[in-house]
Amino acid sequence: MIFGEDEAGRGRVSQSGPSQPVSGADGKGDVGARFCFRSAFLDAHHPGSMTAKAPSSGILAALMILAVSATGLAGYQWIELLQVSAGGSTLCAINETLDCATVWNLPFAKSVHRITGLPLAGWGIVWGLMATASAASALAVRQPSAFWSQRLVGTVGLVACVVFFGVSLSAQTWCLTCLTTYALVAA
Repeated sequence: MIFGEDEAGRGRVSQSGPSQPVSGADGKGDVGARFCFRSAFLDAHHPGSMTAKAPSSGILAALMILAVSATGLAGYQWIELLQVSAGGSTLCAINETLDCATVWNLPFAKSVHRITGLPLAGWGIVWGLMATASAASALAVRQPSAFWSQRLVGTVGLVACVVFFGVSLSAQTWCLTCLTTYALVAA
């Protein structure tokens, strides 16, 4: 069922056939505030269309490459974190402002690790594997309804990156591999 408006601005509901008016308080099909529930993908790629189309195989392959890259980078970060925990140093320790180890040892990062049993890098691997599986599933199924998981995983990753960026901003310390992760997730 798709909600929208006809040319005259009246509320309509379509069930794969001709539009049917939505009865409002005035009985003329006016629904008051007009709503049109279409995905951002549908609006961006098919303006005026009420039928979603699956993204191309190239786009899905690019999403898989980005997800695999984010997973690999999170694995590298975890290895570096283990090295720091054992008393070593990281390759990305440039100065006091650009130091991954300082970011990984912030109270926020330590709290996440203590509460969940996984460091943030471990959660990066979990997110990367979910993003990879989601893209692979969408590529295999090739149905518009299969893309909800990509949107969900992408949204979760983006929200997490905004939070982590805010934590680094408040500490005035930056992690270069973290910033690269944010770029991969945002892409």
